[in-house]
Amino acid sequence: MSDKYFTVNIRAYLDKDEPTYIGEESLYDLLSDFSCPKNPDVEYFLLHNAIEFTKKDQSITYLVFDAEDASLVGYFSLTVKPISVRASNISKTMAKKLSRVSILDEETQSYTTAAYLIAQLGKNYSLPKEKRIPGNILLGFALETISSLKYSVGGVMEFLECEDNEFLLSFYTQNHFKPFDTRITASQNNESHTLHQLLKFIDLKIHEKSDSLIYILYFRKLPLLFLPYSVFLPPTPGGLLRRTYQSSVPENQCTAQIQYSVA
Repeated sequence: MSDKYFTVNIRAYLDKDEPTYIGEESLYDLLSDFSCPKNPDVEYFLLHNAIEFTKKDQSITYLVFDAEDASLVGYFSLTVKPISVRASNISKTMAKKLSRVSILDEETQSYTTAAYLIAQLGKNYSLPKEKRIPGNILLGFALETISSLKYSVGGVMEFLECEDNEFLLSFYTQNHFKPFDTRITASQNNESHTLHQLLKFIDLKIHEKSDSLIYILYFRKLPLLFLPYSVFLPPTPGGLLRRTYQSSVPENQCTAQIQYSVA
């Protein structure tokens, strides 16, 4: 994933035991700079629902920041939900894979399973055009996070819903999502509209690539537990914080430097 950006789970701002705790009021101030006129529902969710949904474990919101100036460039929200997929709406190959981890309703010929849902995905349009995060990178962060969850707790499928918009449908299908159904829903102004549902199998390779340095260090028998490393803490209203922890390993024995973002 791009080193130009990093993600922060908003729990880091809400947990009083974390050094990054800022509380709800300051977090609302941080989110207030977000604007998404192309999709008012995406903007409304972040400004009005994201914190409460995270506190209630209904979904978890991740903020995406520019690594250069810690500006908020976008966000995504994840949760786990059951889905029902009609066999007639997917390929035989996908149906075969899905049958291994789902229950088939013989009467409706539909597979039911649990899947990771990318519930929200939006970029911040209040930033100058040249500062906005590309959509494929923003989606990539969401997919990478789900891949890490699969690595830790399992899971096979991920899905999302999008407006009846040719550009969005093309964007998601280009990123290997397959349409499987539609549903009617109401927006914030109570107007009904169609949402397309798309799914894909989780790509664990995304996570494996991010762990490649750890594997290399392990197989070279380097003192991994004592490597010097820097931890970049999530940005706060006061700016981007940084803490550096120095190991006791002499520099002439190990000079590797690991940097990562708390996400």
